[in-house]
Amino acid sequence: MVNKIPVAVIGAAGIGRIHVREFLAAGAQVVGILGSNPKSTKLRAEELSDEFNLKLRAFCDLKELINSNLQAVSICTPPETHLKILKRVLGSNLYVFCEKPLFWQSGKNKCLMSETLANLMEKAQDRLLVNTSNAWFMEKYKFLTQNYKKPKEFHLKFYTHGHYRKEDIGLDLLPHGLSLLQELGCKGKIEALKVEAKDNEFNCQFIFDGVSCHFDFRENESLPKEFSFIIDGIEVKRIQRFENGQYSVFLVCKLFENGIHQVIDPFRVYIERFVKTVSEGGCFSGLRNDIALNVDLMSYILEPNNRNVE
Repeated sequence: MVNKIPVAVIGAAGIGRIHVREFLAAGAQVVGILGSNPKSTKLRAEELSDEFNLKLRAFCDLKELINSNLQAVSICTPPETHLKILKRVLGSNLYVFCEKPLFWQSGKNKCLMSETLANLMEKAQDRLLVNTSNAWFMEKYKFLTQNYKKPKEFHLKFYTHGHYRKEDIGLDLLPHGLSLLQELGCKGKIEALKVEAKDNEFNCQFIFDGVSCHFDFRENESLPKEFSFIIDGIEVKRIQRFENGQYSVFLVCKLFENGIHQVIDPFRVYIERFVKTVSEGGCFSGLRNDIALNVDLMSYILEPNNRNVE
């Protein structure tokens, strides 16, 4: 049985509400939130308390949060703020659930990024999980088809209503795309990289561990959301439904029985895994290399000197 571990959410607006909801659904005790502005954080804490029937504490700063009686924190602030927060909370022996990307330092060369990443992973002591939850779709696809072979070709289409532009779209969505390839068993280095970045689009092609890969990312509110991938000619498409206030998600593929299969929301899967591990006093040692590789691959793709920008 999962213990009601005390958790605080860092990042009071936007996706922070989803974090509060899913941690509660997973059986955790959400005790408070921390935002960038004390006044707005207090108001947000009151709003969320009313919505979820809680008595959330509005933390004034990170020091106050760390010194409270917590077992874990959830970080859902902008990527450029992650590193500073991670250094503080991981140094306090707290478990951390962090939104992707793990961190980002614009303009830093590969050596500095690698050094920062190595120091951070050492400090984490396997108490860190990053939300690259769309990899769950690949887990489910492999299980349903019993196909665990590494493909020759992989195409990913991911359209969101996000606010990022040009190469920042890559910063937002590459962690998910790369986690799918990692779930397929791809390791090593990226080769033959080509990138095309426009206002609302980020496209890249490359060879990864012998797999020919193509990512088509777009963030545009005027386009319908879409998440689909093609593995050696076999398409798998996500379908989202909202009915009577309930959210459900399905995968559509001609290889499935009846061509469609309902799956658990990937975000909920990752939160539940995190809460279960923390409540049991476990660790995420099996994911250590995957977390580091995901950041390393993303930084390689986003480094202009490593590819052709069209």
